[in-house]
Amino acid sequence: MHLNGILVVANAVERLKIGQLFANIENITLLDEFDTAVGASEFLTYNSVDFIVLKTDLPVYDGFDFIENLKHNVEIILIIKEPTDALKAFELGLIDCLPPSFKRDRLELGLSRIREKKIIEPQSSEAHDSNLVVRCNLKNEKIYLNTILWIEAMGDYIRIQTPTRKYVILSTMKQFMSRLPEHQFFRTHKSFIVNMDKIERYTPSEVEIAGELLPLSRSRKNEFQIRFSIN
Repeated sequence: MHLNGILVVANAVERLKIGQLFANIENITLLDEFDTAVGASEFLTYNSVDFIVLKTDLPVYDGFDFIENLKHNVEIILIIKEPTDALKAFELGLIDCLPPSFKRDRLELGLSRIREKKIIEPQSSEAHDSNLVVRCNLKNEKIYLNTILWIEAMGDYIRIQTPTRKYVILSTMKQFMSRLPEHQFFRTHKSFIVNMDKIERYTPSEVEIAGELLPLSRSRKNEFQIRFSIN
């Protein structure tokens, strides 16, 4: 399987060294190289890629800001600067995380993971996992989508509410929303995402799930009403 990708590294010498590693890997094309997230974002507006090799320390805005603002799902191989970057990469579900200094075989391992994932992914665009794996209390936990009632923002964390448990994980609402099927979940408010299948009733300013009233933003009300009538 052939893969196309880009490289986003600020330092010119590091970028050259990593680019040379790619030159010796079969069925990989590095379409372009960038020293800032801004340039990479502009490229991705008009081009699609299978992967991005990205270093966290970038000028203007860093690698994690870049990832959060990606509009399309792309596999990320992250080159870390600090040990804490590895934990954050894991929380974001990135395909691989590389140390600041690495060799070709380590890079090839990350690329092989991308290939494996693409082979086993459902080919139908309508297909979506029925569960999510999240990092909670230093453990990986499986949550079935049909058990989620709502998700609530809590600063740098979110709280996932199910009938029996609450899961608090490190994530932004935007990041987590990208992991959910659009037909089933809706962001009713900047601080709330709800499972449309669990809504019992609603008013112009609130939705009710399991006896709890959750806010419905005025700006999202019309879209919500359309989605609710279709659901």
